[in-house]
Amino acid sequence: MVWVIFITEQNLGLMKHVFFIVSCFFLSQCKPNETSISLNGIDSLPSFNILLLDSASVLNTKNFSDSDDLVMFLFDPYCEHCRAETESIVNSMEILKRKQFCFISVAKIEDLRSFSKNYRLDRFQNIHVGVDTGFVYIQSFRVRNVPHTTVFSRNRLRKVFVGATEAKALLK
Repeated sequence: MVWVIFITEQNLGLMKHVFFIVSCFFLSQCKPNETSISLNGIDSLPSFNILLLDSASVLNTKNFSDSDDLVMFLFDPYCEHCRAETESIVNSMEILKRKQFCFISVAKIEDLRSFSKNYRLDRFQNIHVGVDTGFVYIQSFRVRNVPHTTVFSRNRLRKVFVGATEAKALLK
């Protein structure tokens, strides 16, 4: 059976709206499953600025030393899977204390402050929270979903996780 749709100006406009809504839905999904992937062409930490929660300080990713093990965690403060991963990280901090964490988002700084306060992230000296104002992380890693986690060792990319990840997976 073949369906034929006659495109008129009226339903063309409707089709554009439906396409836009469906596209936004798929591009903004929280992803629940842990998936490890590799990215062709990206093997080191890109340099970009992160606006910290005080709205005045900026941290550049090049400030992390070559000896630091670094976990970059792109999240949305309202994503349930991002919250689950944050809880896993916070609850496993004893075994993760040698790693540096950069929690980054493109959400409003006020929302990040609330998120940070809710999880009491300021009690950990190895967690930095801020906004990737230039969308460099999203562009560099072609991010489509959150949470999105990358693990670097000596500024070299070791692992990429798309979707919620248990903290213990960050150790491997």
